[in-house]
Order: sequence, then C-alpha cells, then structure tokens
Amino acid sequence: MIANKATKGTIGNTMTISRAFNRVGLLLTAALLLSVSLFAGRVQAATGTIYLTPATASVLNGNNFTTDVRINPGTGVNAVDVYITYDAAKLSYQSISAAGSPFTTSFIGGVTTTANSLHFTSGILGTGANVSTDAYIATVTFKAIAGSGTSSLSLTGSNAAESVNSTATNPALTGATITLTSPVQTCPSGQTGTPPNCVTPTPTPTPTPTPTPTTTTTTKTSSGGTTAPAIPTTPTPVTAANADIATTVDRQDVQFTLANLSISSKSPTQVYVRYGLDAENLSVQTPWSELATSHIVVLDPAMLIPGQTYYYQVTSKSSNGKTLQTAVASFTTKGLSVKVGFFDKNNKPLANKKVSIHSTPQTATTDKKGIATFSNLTPGSHTVSYVAGGKTYSRPVALQNNITTDGTTQTAEPQSFSVVLDFAQGSGLLSPMGLGLLAAAVVAIVGVALYLRRNGADGFGNFGDYIPTLSPVTTGGEESHSAKSPKNEELTKRLEGTPMPQTSAPGTVISSDTHNDTDGKK
Repeated sequence: MIANKATKGTIGNTMTISRAFNRVGLLLTAALLLSVSLFAGRVQAATGTIYLTPATASVLNGNNFTTDVRINPGTGVNAVDVYITYDAAKLSYQSISAAGSPFTTSFIGGVTTTANSLHFTSGILGTGANVSTDAYIATVTFKAIAGSGTSSLSLTGSNAAESVNSTATNPALTGATITLTSPVQTCPSGQTGTPPNCVTPTPTPTPTPTPTPTTTTTTKTSSGGTTAPAIPTTPTPVTAANADIATTVDRQDVQFTLANLSISSKSPTQVYVRYGLDAENLSVQTPWSELATSHIVVLDPAMLIPGQTYYYQVTSKSSNGKTLQTAVASFTTKGLSVKVGFFDKNNKPLANKKVSIHSTPQTATTDKKGIATFSNLTPGSHTVSYVAGGKTYSRPVALQNNITTDGTTQTAEPQSFSVVLDFAQGSGLLSPMGLGLLAAAVVAIVGVALYLRRNGADGFGNFGDYIPTLSPVTTGGEESHSAKSPKNEELTKRLEGTPMPQTSAPGTVISSDTHNDTDGKK
C-alpha cells in the first residue's frame, strides 16, 4: 500500500466521474479510500519512528501479553501501514484493538494474518486532519507458546504518510524482544526441597535459657520459630507490680515473607513471640531473646506467605522470673499484584465492567481496554469472574510465587493474564456510539442524494482529483503494481459496488482464533 515512486494516472482512466457515483453510497466508500491514497505519494527522507512498546518483556509459557504499536511521526501524518512479523514457533497471535487511537478509521480493509505476520492500515478522514506528536495506533495480543529463549517482534515494511503532500515519511522502525520462560515451581509454604521432592521439616524443640540479670539497653535480635504449645492467649493485666516489664511493639517491618517486630520495655526483659493464622491458636513460637530493653524479633520466613493476615502475642519475662502477656495484635504481609484482561468470545474487551477475583473476594472495574488490577493476593490458584444477564462467567488463573529477595528487600513484579469468557457482548451497531455513527451515515447519504439530484454527477467538479491513485512499478519493460498496492481492476470493482469492510467500532477486538472456552458456574 506504500509505493516508492510518484503516482500517475487516476481512477478516471478506467471510468468517468459520473459513472463512479451512480450509486449514492459509493461516496462514503471513496472517502474511506481517500486515507489509503496517502501511501501512494512521493519518496522523502526518513522522518519519525514507528515502534513497539514495551521494547522488552518476559512472559511465562502459556500466558498472553500485549504490545502497543505507536508512532512518533516527526511531521503531520494521517495514515499508517503496519506489518508485524514474529516467530510462529514461539508466539501465537490472539487479537488486536485500536480503541482510543487518534487514527479513527482503523483496520481499513481488515486485518490480514499469516502464520507469522499480521498487517493492517489505519488513517484519519477529513481535510487537514493529522497526527504530529507521539500517538497510540493499536494494541496487539500474543500468547507465549514456548518456555525458553527469545522471540523478536519486527515492524518490517511499515510506513506512514505525511498529510499535506501525501508522501511516505519512511520512519525508522523499532521492534521488541520477548523473553520466554517456564513457570517457576516452588514447594508449598512450610516445606523445603525442590518440587516434586518437597518435605516438611521436623521442628526442633528450643530449650529455655536461664536469664542472666543485666542492665543493658542494647537492642538484641532474635529469630527462628518452632511449633508452639497450646497456651491461652488471654493478656496479663498491667499493674504497678509488672508495669516495668510491659512491652510495646514500636514498629512492624513487614514485606512478602519477611517480618520483624521492634519491641521495647522500661526494664530489661526477655521476650518471645507466638504467631499464627488463627487468633485463638498461635501455633508458631520464636525462641526467648536475650535480656535487654529493646529487641528486634525476626519471624521465620518459611512460616509466612504473601497477602496473608497473621496474629501474634508478645510474652515478656524479668530477670527474677516475673512474666506478662500482651493482647493479641496482627499484621498483614504484602501480597502479589496481577493485571487481568477480560474479553468476550469475539475478543472484544469488557470495558468499564465490574469483575472479581477469589479466593479472598476482591472487586475491580476494568478500564477501556478491559484490564482490571487486583492486589495483595496470595500465590496459587484463583478464580476471576464476571456476571452478565444473571449468569456468572469464570476462569482460573494461577499466580506464581515470583518474589525476589535481595538482602533485606523483597520485590515481586506484577503478573498479567488475559481471559476469554464464553459469551458475546451486545452488537456495536446497537450501542449508543454505533447508533450515532449509523445516524450520521444516513444523514450524509441523504444529503449527497439531494446534491446529485440538483447538480448531476458533474456537480462534483474536481472531486476526481481526490480519488486514490495507484503507484505503478516498472519491471522488465512492463508496468505492474507493488505488492502493497491493490490492482486497478480490484479498486474499480470496489467503486462499482463492492463495499469496503466496515470500520471496527471503538473497543472491537478482531481475532483469527476460535476459543473453545466453557461457561463458568456460579
């Protein structure tokens, strides 16, 4: 569709202007084709960049990921022609969307796919309309079908058209590199080893040390944990006799599986902490600390999991054996984050819809691309769901334990999933926007009909100057057409009555794949 030589000839060489518009509806088709003609202009120096973002990504085998096609034009443009190629042995094309793109006439002629490439053209109709700053073109969804290595997404052959002189801008093209990985398998919380050889360690009883009287105020650190005996959690009343050994938790330093409690008292004490998932059954116990007025108690990371609430109680003891128990308190470990894209069976995103995730229920609202964000989740299996027409559509997602520990700092990258639910949303034509576009088209056709009736076909004056022309390429003494330009007879056939494919309504996802999903159950 983008030619490398000056255009010559017009559709008027094959048919007269009056014949081209014998059918009133053909004016709209010609207007749509107008944006395509911008690729048939003169060659000029390279201007701007068409690029994919993010430029790099790491994706688990079996997961979907998205890449945005964008342009930093360097000049005013009103049409783009995009070719994306990829390794079909490692990636599988899923869908494409252009919702929110300033190139409002998206996927002119449809989206063309092969085993390892896809092609589409987008543009802007209207005199003087153009894009001159960095802009979004479309979002493409792929699926990783390999568990190792890398795969490149390339923009070979892509181009843009400068709107004033109808010239190809020959922008620089920047693709993306995808790193493919297999899911990391870890043993369940509380077990050690390498899957599938996971074992539960046998707790070693910790002897109670004999306290040594001291007046030190140095902060002492204690760590570890064993199975705790069944001790009632009733707190000890603070009185004048034991107020000096009453403890205060000054700070809770909590990450994904790391938790430290900073504890202080007026007089030197020994302390230990019992903790667990049940406030009435604190099943894990740290060892006694040394005698001091300030302590940092480190809880056992093997006993903690992300996104979980834990309850704890501090017991303190003086040098002469006097003890005191605090009331039960709690903390919540930092949980994992996930972004989930929701699509119907036609790959149309569920925009601005309420969706949920379980096992601990969370509700979120999707954005215009159908993406919802959930946070503070535990690793393992969850279920995402959407309710429509009294029916619940559900899909499972599995969060990996992707926590990275660097010294005393833990991080976890947000995980991404896409789910396709087995139902179709309402037709875009019947939506408020679809009805508005249909009404606008009817008004335009009626107006053109009245104009033709009053002035005849010749009343269009020089409109033929705006009809798309073809760029001939001479090969071996014969005139042929470039691979990106339609042949004269094909374009003539369109103007004589074959309609162009309809432009997708905002939010539409076009997919060449069939998803064999089943309905979720309530």
